[in-house]
Amino acid sequence: MNKIVIPVFIMLTIAFYACKKNVEDSHPQQLNTLSIRKQIIMKDSWIFRDIDYNGMSVFGSTKDCDKDDVYYFNSNDSAVINEGKTKCDPNSPQVNYSTWKFLDDETRLIFLGDTLDIDVLSSDSLKYSLPAPGGRLAFFYSRK
Repeated sequence: MNKIVIPVFIMLTIAFYACKKNVEDSHPQQLNTLSIRKQIIMKDSWIFRDIDYNGMSVFGSTKDCDKDDVYYFNSNDSAVINEGKTKCDPNSPQVNYSTWKFLDDETRLIFLGDTLDIDVLSSDSLKYSLPAPGGRLAFFYSRK
C-alpha cells in the first residue's frame, strides 16, 4: 500500500504546483502597494547632517545633542526619533514618537507639526525646507 501512496502523493504535489497561478502576475499592485518615494524614506534611518538659512549653513550653531539624532519613518505613518548618544535633556526619553505623511503627490511632508517642501529625496539624501522669517530654512539628512 505504501508503495502506491507515496508515488501518488508526489504526482499530486507536482500537479498542484505546476498548475498553481503565478500570484505575482495576477496581482502586481498588491505585491508593492508602497510608492517609490515612500519606500525610499522608510528604507533605513536618517541622520541630521546640515541646516542652512537662505543657502548659508548654520549647522555650527546647532546643539551637539541635536546633531546625532536618528530618524525612522515607518509604513504606518509613524516616526521614531532616537536622541542618539547625547541628549539635550538627560531627563527626556531616549526615543520620541511622531507621525508623518506625504502631501501633494509626495512633494510635501507633514512632520513634527510642520508642513515641509521636499527638495531632495533619494536613496541616500533627504532635504526638506520651509519658510522662515526673512527666507527659508533647509534641513539635510543622509543615511546613518
